[in-house]
Amino acid sequence: MVAAVVAVLSCGGDDTTTPPTPPADPSRPTTIALDPDTFFVTAGDTVRLKSIVEDQRGKLMFNVELTWASSDPAIATVDTAGLVTGVREGKAAVTVTVA
Repeated sequence: MVAAVVAVLSCGGDDTTTPPTPPADPSRPTTIALDPDTFFVTAGDTVRLKSIVEDQRGKLMFNVELTWASSDPAIATVDTAGLVTGVREGKAAVTVTVA
């Protein structure tokens, strides 16, 4: 009878395996800026606002659902795409938030 015996020894310290990387936090919007950030619009005219959304790492985010609002719709209205329409003379603030 012929037999072979193989011994495997491990002394530690030579282990080059790296531990698994924990999953990254999913991107979430943390900053929203408007362009332009200040504007004037007369009654009947419009201004298209562009939203710039960044995540917690400062990377641009696209296709984020936003909610637009005017502080005084009797002065200016804003639609779901950021189009501001002047209604009459006065001051109003337009805000955008993540829906």
